[in-house]
Amino acid sequence: MPALHEITAQRIQNVQKSLKSTGTAPTDGRCCHTNKPQMLPNDTTVSIHERINSFKVCVFLAWTKFLTLLYATQCPFATRPIKHLVISQDHPLLIQYRLTYIGTNDTAVVVPPKKRRPTPDLQPSEFRLPPCSYEELIPINEDKYKDLQVLKNFCEDEAKCYFAFLPHTTRGSND
Repeated sequence: MPALHEITAQRIQNVQKSLKSTGTAPTDGRCCHTNKPQMLPNDTTVSIHERINSFKVCVFLAWTKFLTLLYATQCPFATRPIKHLVISQDHPLLIQYRLTYIGTNDTAVVVPPKKRRPTPDLQPSEFRLPPCSYEELIPINEDKYKDLQVLKNFCEDEAKCYFAFLPHTTRGSND
């Protein structure tokens, strides 16, 4: 006979015998031994509990408050509480969904994005760079320029030449 809820047939027979003979179910004798060599003395357990209770309890209320600055509190567009979603490989633009666990599937069609202007074909390892944000070097302030002039002594000749001619602002000019 297979075990039911981890109770074997032998255990059921033992309980039935005990009920017939004494009228009560047998008590569980596991973990009731008094001869435990690893058991701590009572004064040690009391001192441990006192030490644990001496700690101050810190409750973190609203620990996610910092997230409100990063994320919208509500979804900015209308949503549907979908319970069941089916997308078939045969029809990848057709979505079947259910708003409840019981009922018929509703369908929706995913509209493909609008076509962009045709671009020349690129190889898989190639990509198109975005346009430059600026055409010239941006001037740095005078303090940074002076620090770079000291640090360039530790560089090679090519870097020394680059750092010597960096555009920089002077204290009299406004940025």
